[in-house]
Amino acid sequence: MAAEEVKIYRQQEPKSTALSEGEKAAREYCRQQENGNLSRAHRLGEELAASFLGMPIEGEYAAQQWVLLSYLVESELEQQIPNTLLSQSAQSRFAEQLQQRAPELARTVHDARAFTLYTLNENCRTPRSEGEIFARLCERPGEEKVIALGERLAEEFTAEISRTVKKAGFIME
Repeated sequence: MAAEEVKIYRQQEPKSTALSEGEKAAREYCRQQENGNLSRAHRLGEELAASFLGMPIEGEYAAQQWVLLSYLVESELEQQIPNTLLSQSAQSRFAEQLQQRAPELARTVHDARAFTLYTLNENCRTPRSEGEIFARLCERPGEEKVIALGERLAEEFTAEISRTVKKAGFIME
């Protein structure tokens, strides 16, 4: 008898259908680009930068006023835009515009200590509590006039951010 060849076939494991994080991110980017949301996010960042730079900031506490407004842009975009890619895109465009249009101001608005204090307040955030933090950062804790200034700025600019986000018209699927 002739020797028979015995072949062993191994079943190939089915290719994994799960997408890697990178593939998911790339697909999400393409989806948001195709539906126009990335363009909307970029325009939003530009409009917020224009609103930010148009705020009537002056006086003794101007530096802390700019810090508060900058914090509000970042915080409100994260809260109001549920898609991280879009909120980060708007934040990036805001920062780019600020750097191009007011480079000196762009260097001063990201005060790590101030952002930390505002962030720690995030769970119980109100315009009043932001005003109180603002007064502490101005080294005027408890001074009603300074608290009121921070409170007014927080209320007005948060409302402006909200209007601008709504006007952006994101398509949420």
